[in-house]
Amino acid sequence: MSDDKTVQEAQEQADEHVSFLRSKQIDTEDGVKFTVRNPMFFSASQLSAYNKLHHRMNHCDKWPDKQRPEQQMKSVQPDGTVVETHIGAHTVEGDWIEPYQENGVLVDPPYEVQVAQIVLGDKYEAFDAAGGSPRELVEMLAELRRGVTKRVDADPKSPAGGGVLAAVPAPDSQ
Repeated sequence: MSDDKTVQEAQEQADEHVSFLRSKQIDTEDGVKFTVRNPMFFSASQLSAYNKLHHRMNHCDKWPDKQRPEQQMKSVQPDGTVVETHIGAHTVEGDWIEPYQENGVLVDPPYEVQVAQIVLGDKYEAFDAAGGSPRELVEMLAELRRGVTKRVDADPKSPAGGGVLAAVPAPDSQ
């Protein structure tokens, strides 16, 4: 069985059982529906293009960092207790300038269009012609990614999971 067929079957099973790995449908202005696959089921070429795009975006222009001075605050609790809070001086990293730019030049096509092209492949032109919103697709893809992350974070067997495995007691005899 080919890997593409296996991946397709896994995606269909996830959709059928409304799994955290399911795909979603996006509707265009013209009422045409397109399937947005869960990123866990991206093909090798999609994954490569998606990772390269994110690597590129991670190097886009940012707003300047801001220096925050040291702060001390006092507050009085209802019982009269005074609470002092100290926040040390720190730097707040500048956020990316939107729309994305590289050395002051706009990224073209925009990030959202590039993501839609990667996700939809040869169906992108039909999506665009039917009035599809690349920004809506990007938001949907982020929601699908959050679903996977949420599942991993909730899994006690996952290193990122909230559960902690109990320590195994020492054996009675050696």
